[in-house]
Amino acid sequence: MIGETNPYGPAPGMALWPYPLGCSGWRLCFKILKMKSSDYIKKFDRVNLVDGDWDLKLASKRASELEHESRILLGTRVCQAHGVEFKPFSFVGSKRFRALILPHPSGRSRSWNLEGSVDRARLLVEAFTAPTQERKTDDE
Repeated sequence: MIGETNPYGPAPGMALWPYPLGCSGWRLCFKILKMKSSDYIKKFDRVNLVDGDWDLKLASKRASELEHESRILLGTRVCQAHGVEFKPFSFVGSKRFRALILPHPSGRSRSWNLEGSVDRARLLVEAFTAPTQERKTDDE
């Protein structure tokens, strides 16, 4: 999960943290994904691209340094930092990473007001993060 910045402090472990009540991490964990906080924390590496005020140049540099091959990009700014078009509820791929794009979970995105958007996001996240099955070759 890749977000913008954490208003609660720069500690990396606190990125998209599911508390306090009503913050982006809380909305993502409880309202959108409907997960227990312990499961959410274990399942997802959570990263904010910037500490403090938003800076696209810094965010883009940080995005280019990430080693995660699979990424869930949260919001327009995070997509801009990754050099991809913001198309909520879609998948993108490049030589460096594959990503699922979701609206930012801050509560200000109108995309979350569309009927079925929360259920759709949950299904897409489940499919995107499901372990891939090894394919058998004809020799097996």
